[in-house]
Amino acid sequence: MKIRHYIILGLGILFLSSSCGSAGKISKDKNTKPEFVSEAKRLEFETSFYNGNKEKILGNNQEAARNFANCLRISPKNAAASYELSMLLFKSGEIINAEKLAASALDGDPNNEWYCLLYAEILMQQKKF
Repeated sequence: MKIRHYIILGLGILFLSSSCGSAGKISKDKNTKPEFVSEAKRLEFETSFYNGNKEKILGNNQEAARNFANCLRISPKNAAASYELSMLLFKSGEIINAEKLAASALDGDPNNEWYCLLYAEILMQQKKF
């Protein structure tokens, strides 16, 4: 009876490990992969993006916005940074700038449902639907 449990457990672990492998793969699409002129710029971008998320979680939205704006200074077409800054601006009432950034995020990754939802919510807020 114990052997049967170990076999089922082993098969379950094997199944889960094989099915989870594809979930963590990063898209190879040019639009979602930022290009950096140097390793230093890549590190600066990643640090700013990390700090932006940290500050957002802590509720320091102005500091988070500064970090995401720095990300966009380094990589102007980065969809994730555009989305994060757009979300912060939308929450603070800066609808026009939020719409521009949401559109930019959507241009960078048109299949991302979160980007679509934010853009739609901004348009609905302005009654542009």
